[in-house]
Order: sequence, then C-alpha cells, then structure tokens
Amino acid sequence: METQSQNVVPSPSRWKGLGLRIAAAAVLIPCVLAITWLGGIWFAGMVAAIGIAAAAEWTRIALGGSRLQFVLHALAVVIAALLPAGNALLPALALVAFVWSGSLVTMAGSGQRIDFRAFFSIPYLAVPMAGLVHLRLSPEHGLIAILWIFAVVWLADTLAYAFGKTIGGPKLAPKTSPNKTWAGLAGAMVGGALGSIVLAWWAGLNGFLALLLIGAGFA
Repeated sequence: METQSQNVVPSPSRWKGLGLRIAAAAVLIPCVLAITWLGGIWFAGMVAAIGIAAAAEWTRIALGGSRLQFVLHALAVVIAALLPAGNALLPALALVAFVWSGSLVTMAGSGQRIDFRAFFSIPYLAVPMAGLVHLRLSPEHGLIAILWIFAVVWLADTLAYAFGKTIGGPKLAPKTSPNKTWAGLAGAMVGGALGSIVLAWWAGLNGFLALLLIGAGFA
C-alpha cells in the first residue's frame, strides 16, 4: 500500500507584524517627540490628526462605520485639539457639546440604537484630545506631563503585546477586540508602571510609589 505524505502547513508566527511595529516606532517616535517638544500649533495639529484616526476606528467599532458619524466625530476632535492651543478650552468644550448633541439627534433620527458606547463616543474621543493640548500649554510641567503619558502608554503597549503573544490565554474582550488577552492586560500594567517610574527618574520627580501605582492604573 502506498503511503501518501501530507503537506504540513506551518502555523502563522505569533510574532507576525513585529517587524512592522518596530519600523513604525523607529520612524514615528522621534517625530512625535520632536513635535511634542515644539508644542503650540504643531502639537495641536498632531493631536488633531491622531483624533481623526481614532474617530475613524471608533465609529467603525461602535457606530457601524457611519460616514456621517465619522464626520461629526472628526469635527469634534479637531475642535477639541485646535481651539485649546489658543487658550480657548471652554469654547472648545462648548462646541464639542454642540457637535455631540447633533450626533445624538442624527442617531435618533436614523433609528440607530444608541447604546452606552454610541452615546458617549464624542466626549470619549474629544475630551482627552482637549486635555492633552491644554496640558501641554503649561510652561512648568506641560512637557514632562506629556512625556510621562507617552512613556506609560508606549511601554504598556509594548509589554501588553509581549505578554499577550508569549502567554496568551483567555480573551479580555472577544467581541470588541478579539486579540486582547488578560495576560496582555497584566503586561500593560507592568509596562505602565515601568514607564511611569523611568520617566519620573529621568525627570527628577518624587513620589515613585504613587507614580508607579498611577502608571499601572493608567494602563
């Protein structure tokens, strides 16, 4: 009897995409740091661009990819990013609230189901953008505060990826983000804590324990 050999198809590498991540980080991180150091309209413009990308992703996840909702969400984040750069934080928040009400009205008029994510999506995106730009305006602590956020987020994301790919295990939110695991969350908390204390050490800040806990919670 003739035995037929079976072709064994190798499983995809769990580290697929790592090279692209490293290359993107090598290019983008220096650019982001340079723009953050410049501050002003340069930083506000970068935040607005990030907000538009976030609006596209969030409307795809929570709002069925509605083009109208994307336009409204993008408008809200651009307002939130650009107006505080001119020390107009309160007018920015007022205009964001106006766009938010328009978003809710159009949802209701289209018969779209307004769940928790849909209802709060515009402030969820826009308020942090306004906060980042307003925070950067502080002449004493603005730059260090933004760098602290970057350190926490970047190290949290890096160790979340490493823990998730190495350990795997149960999914964190399988419907919303099927690649996220509880191991990844643990890695994110470790990375957030490390990022916080490393930046605190570099900047000569005090209160390492409090910053460690805040960094872990931030993740």
